[in-house]
Amino acid sequence: MSSLRQLRKGVAALLAATLVAGGLVLGAAPAHAAEPVTVTDRVSGATITLSSARIKPGETIQISGTGFTPIQGSTGDPLVAVRPYDFDNGPAWTVGGADAHFPGNPTQPPASEAKYWFVTHHESGTFTGTLTAPTGLTAAGPLGNGKHWLRILSGAFFTTTGDRITNPITFEVPFEVAVTSASTGLTSPTGTFQAGTVFRPGAQVTVQGTDFAPEQPVTVEIDGAPVTSSITTDAEGALPDSARVAIPADIAVGAHTLRLATGAEAATVAFTVTAPPTATIRTTAVRPGGTITYDLAGYIGVGGAPQKVAVVVAEQVLKCVTVGSNGAASGTVKLPADISEAVTVGFNVGLSCQLPPTGVINDQPIGRIAVTLDVRDDAPEPVAPAVTVAASATLGGTIRIIGEGFTHLTNATQGSRIAVKIDDGAVSRLEGNKVHANTTIWYVIDAKTDGTFEVDMPLPDGTTSGAKGSSPALTTGSHTLRFLTGSLLPDDTPRSLESDAFTVTAPVVKKVTAGTVTATGTKKVGKTLTAKPSAWKPSGVTFTYQWLRNGKKISKATKKTYKLTKSDAGTKISVTVTGTKAEHTKATKTSKTVTIAKVTSTVKVTVPKSVKRNKKAIIKVTISSAVSKPTGKVTVTVNGKKVAKTVKTSAKGKVSITLPKISKKGSYNVKTSFAPSGSTAKSTAKSEIVTKTLKVV
Repeated sequence: MSSLRQLRKGVAALLAATLVAGGLVLGAAPAHAAEPVTVTDRVSGATITLSSARIKPGETIQISGTGFTPIQGSTGDPLVAVRPYDFDNGPAWTVGGADAHFPGNPTQPPASEAKYWFVTHHESGTFTGTLTAPTGLTAAGPLGNGKHWLRILSGAFFTTTGDRITNPITFEVPFEVAVTSASTGLTSPTGTFQAGTVFRPGAQVTVQGTDFAPEQPVTVEIDGAPVTSSITTDAEGALPDSARVAIPADIAVGAHTLRLATGAEAATVAFTVTAPPTATIRTTAVRPGGTITYDLAGYIGVGGAPQKVAVVVAEQVLKCVTVGSNGAASGTVKLPADISEAVTVGFNVGLSCQLPPTGVINDQPIGRIAVTLDVRDDAPEPVAPAVTVAASATLGGTIRIIGEGFTHLTNATQGSRIAVKIDDGAVSRLEGNKVHANTTIWYVIDAKTDGTFEVDMPLPDGTTSGAKGSSPALTTGSHTLRFLTGSLLPDDTPRSLESDAFTVTAPVVKKVTAGTVTATGTKKVGKTLTAKPSAWKPSGVTFTYQWLRNGKKISKATKKTYKLTKSDAGTKISVTVTGTKAEHTKATKTSKTVTIAKVTSTVKVTVPKSVKRNKKAIIKVTISSAVSKPTGKVTVTVNGKKVAKTVKTSAKGKVSITLPKISKKGSYNVKTSFAPSGSTAKSTAKSEIVTKTLKVV
């Protein structure tokens, strides 16, 4: 009998004992899932019988009752209410059968009463009918604790339908929810089962399940593809203890779905396939009593937890390793000194390394990976750590450092992490440029997996501020470096090496030498000037630009080219060029100035269509110049007479001029011009004469 069925029968027996203790009598505990169950209320003697103690979602079962006799003097047929889980508002059940009762008014009985009813026979106090469970019924139940029951109610305090009453009756009828389910795991050669959903390609998976169709062959699919199976359910619809499903050897690593079915009854199990584990030894040969370094990967058990791996040599367990959450681990183990020839190092999972209680295989799948190791007296010894530093360096420059022998015995992805101190920590980092909480660590080096490294380490620049500053400031002269390991990476080997002395000198100042700068282009408003630096040294200089107007910076004019605006009219324009290069001092050069031509002013004249003779005509003049509020004088000549008007800034370039009277009819030329004055004259030239015709009538 399967462990799941044993558990189910144990629960049924415990449930029966609980009901008896609570004043209810449960008929013999069902030996078969489809057998009926009868519950008797000890107070009233009333009974309820269900055709099955296990109800499937959506299944219809028979329900019957006895002992619901009316009280003396009552002439009606008493009602019996059924309240699943004592609720009236849960997933809807359905009642049926000859004795099912449906109130004519859905609001009667009151909302506080049950909504599933059966009517009994007055003489016998019995009823029969059907109950259909909701399709959404779950094994956990509405309370999430796996408990299921029907509340049976009858009597005055729950019936408001005239004289259809009995003595008050209330009791529970328990039932189980029969949901087709399956689970997976692995069974050891000794028969120990461990539940889980993490497997490797080719695994023989133990499957357990209940509530399938009885005595039927089981179809098996993985990700929708059929899998060969010889599984047949037993008489109770459970999977036999021998049920196994073979995971394909070529299945991909990752998430998959297993489906088991007997017709309409089906269950799915999500499972994960992981790559087979690997175990490697970094060294192929070692001396007797020497240390080997191993790397483990893929050791995840069926339950999804990391496994324990025993390192076994000559039937001795040298070490028990608990891998990390990713199934990987690296470490070292020392060989026995009495082994002096080739030996097999086994990495075993199973009984070699146990978790309490002793003797329990805790981390299936069990297995062994064997690696052959050459043990001999002349095996190469590990490279001793050593460093070489350049003989000299400059303040703020770099110093070349070459190292070897800095292997990390347990880290498979890198070598040791090395802290470097200047003069044994006498020169410290500043808070603003520190590379470690310990400011005496000036630099950190990560060696390669083979223990080597080659770096150019930056040195302090001889100041006490900035990115290369130190405390105190590094001075010229003789200095040493200290190389330390063991504290920056877990399980790293503690080491401390001092370099040979090296000399620090002041850096040679290199300068950018400025060449020439010219501003070329048409020197008129609207045109573009271009800065052209030439003959700057050394090569590779980068230039920045700033254009000037009368010696002052022009806002946002920082490109190589500059388009002239009205503000530049009549001014002197130049450009300042700054040349920079890494590890050089910058140089600056300003071009000669170029004078930008003044803007020629223009006048727009508006003359009336006509004017009567001996009447004064008024004309309107609009002036355009380099400035928005020009000053100057407008001169108008008509019929041999001149009229002049001063233009002030308040006029904003617009004036009206009254012409002298003309006594004779005819057409007369009106000639108008503008001559700037004051600050306007600095950027604006005199306009041309504009001629308009005035008609005198």
